[in-house]
Amino acid sequence: MLNRKQAEINLRFFGYRYKGKKYGNDKEYEKALLRLQKTYKLPQTGKLDKKTDSLLVKKIKDLENMLYFLGHDVVVNGKFDKKDRAGVMAIQKKHKPKSYRKYKGIIDGPTWDTIKYYYKKKKNKKRYFFQFMNGSLNWSAVEREHFKKGEFKCKCGGKYCNGYPEKIDPKIIYTAIKLRRKYGQVTITSGLRCKKWNSMQTGSSSMSTHMKGKAIDFYIKGVTDTKSGREKVKKYLNALPHTKYTYSDTPNMGSAVHVNV
Repeated sequence: MLNRKQAEINLRFFGYRYKGKKYGNDKEYEKALLRLQKTYKLPQTGKLDKKTDSLLVKKIKDLENMLYFLGHDVVVNGKFDKKDRAGVMAIQKKHKPKSYRKYKGIIDGPTWDTIKYYYKKKKNKKRYFFQFMNGSLNWSAVEREHFKKGEFKCKCGGKYCNGYPEKIDPKIIYTAIKLRRKYGQVTITSGLRCKKWNSMQTGSSSMSTHMKGKAIDFYIKGVTDTKSGREKVKKYLNALPHTKYTYSDTPNMGSAVHVNV
């Protein structure tokens, strides 16, 4: 069971049902419980009975699960706290549901509908087997396909960035895995690049997709050593669903092939 203060906090931020200026107001607490019970067609006791407690916890857990899925740093425990409110306020600020200025951090009807809408939209988005439900990369799954996170790291050696100046696009991981499944060992010669490191690469574009985590240069021993081999690899890449551009045989590429998504 929720303790009294936590129940009041949940009631305040889930629908602004607790309206007291301070917590601990018996009359406001009873009114808030009655409002909740009436909305969800529970026996209107005005008390935190077992059914009311379960409902209140469930609703906050539902909220926290959606906030977590949308990328917010929350703990799913059914107890509304500062992290939950920060997540709600971030969504209100970004998507501006009706009345968000009045109910900052409070889940009123429009805010609840907005959170559910973007949760469903993201949930229905295609994910690969190497992604978590929230879309982030599961590197344990990627490593089972014989790629390590460090292989995609910026090669500035920590001089200009921490190695990961941008998120790696799942589509480039998918492409790398397809290459390795077809050809075996694939050596990534260039993955992510920070802006400074990119500017130091001969022939590199200032708009390079390496800086966006959407490109790799790679070498396949015994395959890309020859021009005909590189052409075959590019033909294979162009048949994959996410390839936007692939090239080789420029002065700075050597035996490597570039692909971006």
